[in-house]
Amino acid sequence: MLKRIKSFEISLIYLIMSCLLLVGFIPVIAEGEDILVIGISDSARSLEPAIDPKPMGRFYQKNIYEGLIGYRGSSTEILPRLATSWSISEDGLEYTFNIREGVSFHDGTKLDAHDVKYSFDRSIAIGEQVATFLSSVMSTEVLDDFTFKVTLNEPSGGFLYNLYWVQILSLETFKEHATDDDSWAVKWANTNAIGTGPYKLVVWEPLVKFEAVAFEEYWGGWKDNQIDRLLVQRIPENASRAMLFKEGELDVAFNLNTLDLESISEKPGKKLVTNDSLVTYTFIFNCARGVTADVRVRQAIAYSFPDEKMKLALEGWAGEAVGPIPVELLGHFAPDMIRYEYDLEKAADLLRQAGYPGGKGIPTLDLVYYTGFGEPYRLAAELLTEELKKIGIDINPIGMEWGAYLTLALDPDTAPPMGNTALFPKTPEPGEVILAYYGTEYVFGAGGGNGGFYSNLEVDELTKQALTITDQKERFEAYRQILKLIAEDCPKVPVYKRVEAIAMKDWVMGYEYNPARSDAWQIYEFYVEKQ
Repeated sequence: MLKRIKSFEISLIYLIMSCLLLVGFIPVIAEGEDILVIGISDSARSLEPAIDPKPMGRFYQKNIYEGLIGYRGSSTEILPRLATSWSISEDGLEYTFNIREGVSFHDGTKLDAHDVKYSFDRSIAIGEQVATFLSSVMSTEVLDDFTFKVTLNEPSGGFLYNLYWVQILSLETFKEHATDDDSWAVKWANTNAIGTGPYKLVVWEPLVKFEAVAFEEYWGGWKDNQIDRLLVQRIPENASRAMLFKEGELDVAFNLNTLDLESISEKPGKKLVTNDSLVTYTFIFNCARGVTADVRVRQAIAYSFPDEKMKLALEGWAGEAVGPIPVELLGHFAPDMIRYEYDLEKAADLLRQAGYPGGKGIPTLDLVYYTGFGEPYRLAAELLTEELKKIGIDINPIGMEWGAYLTLALDPDTAPPMGNTALFPKTPEPGEVILAYYGTEYVFGAGGGNGGFYSNLEVDELTKQALTITDQKERFEAYRQILKLIAEDCPKVPVYKRVEAIAMKDWVMGYEYNPARSDAWQIYEFYVEKQ
């Protein structure tokens, strides 16, 4: 790896250190290291690889751990990682993987098929969101030291895609940290991480900071201009994060306010990397309690959202959100969605049908939004509040940190009538995305993204059936019908689709946005442009 520190860079490093000291993060920099300092809006609460820790945790995990498969660049083409190859039986039920030889974990233990079996079995036993990606697994088997077989109870069109999120762990290491009351070492794994990935954990303070260093024995090898050390600091205030980047004290900044993006792109030595993403921001309804349990009220509110005003306000920094999931996942199979285009007349009529003419009888509705998503959500809440007044509904917009919001949202009795969430597709397989965000079993707190207690048993059953169809055309046709059912139920209001905008210093190279891996940025792909 490149070893360089020039004299003029030393003052910059001290500037970084003095600034980060103010926010409680003092990086220890060895002479000659290529470091990457990143500012983020929020951070994960756990490193446990069997639990979906939300976007930043996925970022941490995928730089420390690896799975059997990966993706090529910005595409959804599957690449071998810890599996060098695999075969699938004619009936689609048996997957046999050849495991890469000569791979070391960060603590020196060696990878073999027993580690892979342990990792699959552990994820299934813990039963959190990663287990949902393995829900079709009937059995796992070690055929020899470097051959591993999975048998499914039914065919699964998206099974290989799902394996991206199944991290491979050291059986020996995790067994050492297991206890009588914690047989899978979950408590240890919450704050510790030992994988085969390109970076080793150095420091981890939940909701504060993350530091990792290049793993010299990484099986993929190293070039001389890759990143030696990764320093990540949580800076929840969007304005502070933007200021630190503009002043040169961060190398990379994520999740900046829309209003800061243009000014950043104009600064010398800085660049803004933008991509259309599949990440969709939505308002969600509490479908189990109160007036929003009535689909007609939900539809009335959906018809009141001013799409065009939102697009104008975001000035090109957002895409149009259509339907329950991003239509791009279905390609040319995408259905003609039921669209709740702005129409206050329809909204008022639906309120009358629901027994609330002119909004009479509807109490003031709390709309809680996560402040970490930045300015657009606050703006969307204000626009919706203004429009709903016109049909007699009063809204009380409340900005909250994610932890406080999640505490309310875990119980239908305390969940607000309206909240917000982001749909991060973790796989290109539409059925898995539908289940994760609309399945009855996948509510918040049960490892899923169904934050509004939406339940349609017909949707559940049809989606599970569709996932077993191996013919893509037939499977995607089934999804078309399922998505129409969800759209009619209106459990969410699509607000906008995120334009992935990451601010970087102009020497940071190699970043490629991949919609299939969401926010799991691969720092191994980054490199320093030689001076």
